[in-house]
Parts: sequence; C-alpha cells; structure tokens
Amino acid sequence: MTQIKKISTQLAIFIEGSISRPDRFFEKLNTDLGEIIDQMPQVMPVPQEIPFEMPIVVGASVSGKYSLNISKNRIDFIQNYSATEDNKKQLLEFKSKCKLALSLSGIEYKISRIGMVGNFYVESQNPSAFITKKFFKKEDQNLEEASIRTNKISNEFGIKFNNVFSLSVATIGSQNYNGPAVIIQADSNILPNQPLVSKETLIEIFEKKSSAYSDEYINERVS
Repeated sequence: MTQIKKISTQLAIFIEGSISRPDRFFEKLNTDLGEIIDQMPQVMPVPQEIPFEMPIVVGASVSGKYSLNISKNRIDFIQNYSATEDNKKQLLEFKSKCKLALSLSGIEYKISRIGMVGNFYVESQNPSAFITKKFFKKEDQNLEEASIRTNKISNEFGIKFNNVFSLSVATIGSQNYNGPAVIIQADSNILPNQPLVSKETLIEIFEKKSSAYSDEYINERVS
C-alpha cells in the first residue's frame, strides 16, 4: 500500500447572498469553535465593490494548525497536519468542528454550497514515473513531467457534485520531509445553482463527501 501523508483538510461554505460584516461573523464563529484562532486576525480595508470571493478576514492559530478565512460569501476552514500527532485523532477533531461550523453558519445564513478538499503527498524520487506508471499508457511512461486531473459529476441527495481528483509533481520542504513528491488532491463540492438543502441534509452530505479527507479514499485510487 502506498504511504500517504496528509497535508491539510479544508471545508468551504458558500453563502447565498452576502455576509454584511465578515469581521463580526469571524469573531462569533471563532468564539463558538473554541477560539481556535488564537492570534489577531487580519481584517482587510477593502472597498464595497471587491469580488465576493476575496477574503476580508484572514486568521490563523499561533501553532499554524488552523486557518479561518471569511469573504462576503464564503467561509474557509482549514486544518494542517503534523506527523508528530495522531492524524486520525486530528481528523476526527476537524470533522467535529466542521459540523459545528456548518450548523452555526446555517443559523445565520442560507448555505448554497459546500466543498471538502483533502491535500496529501507521497514521497517519491521520481514523481512523474509514479504518476505515469499508474495512470498512463506504457508508451508514455518515460515522460519528464506528468500530471493528471479528473472530475466525475455525481447526482446525490437530489443535487449534483463535482468529484475532482488530481496528482501533480512538486518538491516538499517541511520538518518531516524535504524532497520530490507527488501532490494529491481530492475535492468534492456541490455544483453552483443547485437547489438549497436543509441544514440536516448538509450535515449528511458532509459526513459522506468528507471521505475526500481520508487516507483510505486516496489509497483506493493510487495503490
């Protein structure tokens, strides 16, 4: 089995309409999440006409474990993973906080979409060969550089989802590993302009589609 290393997991929550005061909502959400962002966030002095998706409030924990960013119509909650901690325990904690963030956001606003993204890497002295061996034809297995990205649209819960899976070549520089690697990303998200669903259904969707966070999900596709 391929040894998968987790980099980060992310929940994106898209709001129908706009968040009038992202700074105040950040403060409320962070408080309810247990003040996981324990240093002063950056609040951007931006004009009213900026694109809705541009972050207005950007926050991170002192340890670098958590990030919380809020724009006019989007909330991004991210957890970075450390090899010195139990990844399974960290993931369970993150998923618990994600469900709380979904519930809290759904009380304040109508949620139009959510997305779950898992980022991973595999140590490899020849990342291109790793990718071509598993996904390319034999005649293409000597490529100098290779990448792959697929998207399978599914219909679940009465709405449509993107199910994106990608591999690319990169160099990792971290406390745990320095060298060439294959970067793997799994991204499951509700397509735009789908019917709104209840808060309860959003939690059910999250429970199912957050499989994008799991090492097992990745291993099924690359082993």
